[in-house]
Amino acid sequence: MVNIFDKKLDAPTKEEAQAYASSFLKTYGGIFVYIPQTGETNMINHLHATAKNNVFMLGLTEFWRRHLERLVSRRPLNEGQVSSVDYLKEVFGEGEFNRVFKFAFVRNPWSRYVANWKYLSHVSAPTGRTWKDRGYSDDAGKVSFESFVKQTEKRLLGHEVYPPSYDLIVEDTAMYAGMKVDEYFLRSQKSHIVNSSGDVAVDFVGKFETLQKDYEYVCKQLSIAPQTIPADTGMADFNDHYSHYYTPELVETVKTLCKADIDYFKYEFDDRAGILPKKKK
Repeated sequence: MVNIFDKKLDAPTKEEAQAYASSFLKTYGGIFVYIPQTGETNMINHLHATAKNNVFMLGLTEFWRRHLERLVSRRPLNEGQVSSVDYLKEVFGEGEFNRVFKFAFVRNPWSRYVANWKYLSHVSAPTGRTWKDRGYSDDAGKVSFESFVKQTEKRLLGHEVYPPSYDLIVEDTAMYAGMKVDEYFLRSQKSHIVNSSGDVAVDFVGKFETLQKDYEYVCKQLSIAPQTIPADTGMADFNDHYSHYYTPELVETVKTLCKADIDYFKYEFDDRAGILPKKKK
């Protein structure tokens, strides 16, 4: 069988890769298809420490990403050409993919947009390039939430053209090499877990808002002992509820940009800040 870790070899054929990967996955009982900014970091740390080889976590480290890249001769996942579940099905083969317990977590899109603002517009965002270097306005770390929403709206809707490599990670940067990071973080959560037919193709979708309860269910399916999982909010240095960063206009903008997630996962804007007009009785 081809040794996919031998860098001297040409990329294996799809059949060779699937044969290797299928035998590899037989040691695993679950696949965590993680979606960024959904509280995934603390779950990953706990699963890595507790589940050991029982859970395959897509994209956890540079090693795994390079491992997957060796299984197929292209980089469709990093380039956003396919969803994570279709990529994994191609890598491992449909039989093994269907055998294991597959799960993901999602988050209220209005809350997630605030977390993405904190992460992507910060000077230490993991792109190897600053906010301005990626084609945006304002200095990194000084981008208002309103500006972030409006600038990313133009990018996501294709209203502005950016250089071909505007947000590609430098090759020596950990796990995001070759990825269009802004699109990866901002695209719909549903797009990570649907198959080519548009159907959600994981066995369980937990929610950030019920993280502990849903994570305990996952642990039960994996036959591992659950622990208390603190919410990795992506909101460091922010003590207010996410609604405090919105205006009525921004609520509608994010509602449009995240319509697929809001509709499918049945999310609503929690107006704790009281910024929306009161409904008439």
